[in-house]
Amino acid sequence: MACDYALSILFATGDRNVIVATKTGKLQIFDIAAGRLLEEIRAHEGEAWTVAMSPDLRGIASGGADKSVKFWQFELVVDKAVEEEDEDGQMRGHGGKRMSLTHTKTLQLEEDVLCVRFSPDQRLIAVSLLDSTVKIFFADTLKFFLSLYGHKFPVLCMDISYDSTTIITGGADRNIKIWGLDFGDCHRSIFTHEDSILGLQFVSKTHLFFSCGKDGKLKQWDADNFENITTLSGHHGQVWTLAVSEDGKYVSTAGHDRSIRLWERTQEPLVLEDERETQREAGADQALALGEDRVMPGIKAGEEASPHGRKTLETERAAERIMEAVEVHKEVSQQTLVCS
Repeated sequence: MACDYALSILFATGDRNVIVATKTGKLQIFDIAAGRLLEEIRAHEGEAWTVAMSPDLRGIASGGADKSVKFWQFELVVDKAVEEEDEDGQMRGHGGKRMSLTHTKTLQLEEDVLCVRFSPDQRLIAVSLLDSTVKIFFADTLKFFLSLYGHKFPVLCMDISYDSTTIITGGADRNIKIWGLDFGDCHRSIFTHEDSILGLQFVSKTHLFFSCGKDGKLKQWDADNFENITTLSGHHGQVWTLAVSEDGKYVSTAGHDRSIRLWERTQEPLVLEDERETQREAGADQALALGEDRVMPGIKAGEEASPHGRKTLETERAAERIMEAVEVHKEVSQQTLVCS
C-alpha cells in the first residue's frame, strides 16, 4: 500500500485498519484487506512524529512538530466508495461502514512533540519534547502532573509498565532512564547503547524490557534490578524499531539493512555472570582489534595498568608463544643429552 513518508504506525481496534502518521502531518487510514486508502486527515502543521493507542481502544493520540498533542476518537461513517448511482442519478449507499477519526481535544505545548504514551490504567499520558524533557499530564483533564528532567538530548522513545508504576525513556544521549510515576524520581540511569536509542518496550505483565538503537543491537533489561540480561546482534546497521508479542515469546526488529528479524525466546537457562563475562571479553577483543589502549585514570600510557591475570587477545597469543618456546627448548635439551 503506497503512503506518504511514514513516521509512526499502529493497528486500529479490530486489526482491520492501520493508521499512519506522516511527515506531511497527515493521519492516513488504510483498509488492510482491501489494500486501499480510506481517509486522509490533516492532523498537524509539520511532521506528525508519533501516534499512540488509548488503553480503552476507543481512540488514539498524535503528536507533531506543531507543538501539540491531539486526541482522536474512533467512529463509523458511511463508506462513500461503496455508493452507486441509481436510476434518478442520485447516489445511494448500500449501508457500508468504515472507520474514521473524530478530533476531540488538543494539548498545546511549548516544544515539538516527539513521542506520546498512555499509562495502561489510562490515568496519565507522557509526552517527550524537543527540549529533552518528558512531561506527564492527567489524561482526562490534561492538567500537568510531573516533569522528568535528566536527558542531555531529546527522548526518542519511551514506554510505561503494565502496572503504571514505572516509565522508561531513551534517546540520543545513549542513556535509558528508569523513573517512578508516583513522584517522578529517577531510579537509575543506564548507559546502554553505543549510539542513539530508537526503540523501547516492556514485556507484558513484567518489568523486563527490550531496547534497540543505531548500534545495531537488541538488548533485554530488568527494570527492577537494573541489569542487562542479554545482548543480541544480527542486524547489519541501525535498528529502527522493535515490537514485543503479547505473550513475550517473540520480538521483531526492523533495521537500516532492509530486514525484519524475528527473535524467539528459548528454554535454555541464562546465567547473567556468564553473559557479562562474554560481553566483557567481546568488548576487550573489539578494543584490541581497533588498537585502543585502555589506560586507568592517573596512569600514564605505557605503564602497566591491567589487572593481573586478565585474559586478552594479546596475552593469549603471548602465552602460546611462550609454550612454543618451552617445547622447542625441551626438544633441543633432549637432543643435546642424546648426543652427549
